[in-house]
Amino acid sequence: MATLVSPRDGSPCVRVSSGVDGVRVAGLMLQAAASPASKTVAVSTLLEWGEPGLAYAGKPSNPGVMSDIFARVGGPDLDRSIGVDVVIRIYSGNVVGDNLWLWR
Repeated sequence: MATLVSPRDGSPCVRVSSGVDGVRVAGLMLQAAASPASKTVAVSTLLEWGEPGLAYAGKPSNPGVMSDIFARVGGPDLDRSIGVDVVIRIYSGNVVGDNLWLWR
């Protein structure tokens, strides 16, 4: 399975812009990276759907879907500096999550 490791600055592995309908994200392993002493974002995350402060209701007739997403913090590493504040953040409406495995 494809594995995306988060950037060390705390930004997400996958970001879906606000106001976009019908997006499909599927079949990914997301993994947290070692946290640097100083992050460039207020809250680190692995997947971010939408944007804070931009409320978007989405369309029920064309929802966004994330399926078969595996997200892990730590994974095979024993390094305790590996971390993330929030695994998945969703700011948009009408987003369907199916078969999400979120390990901390």
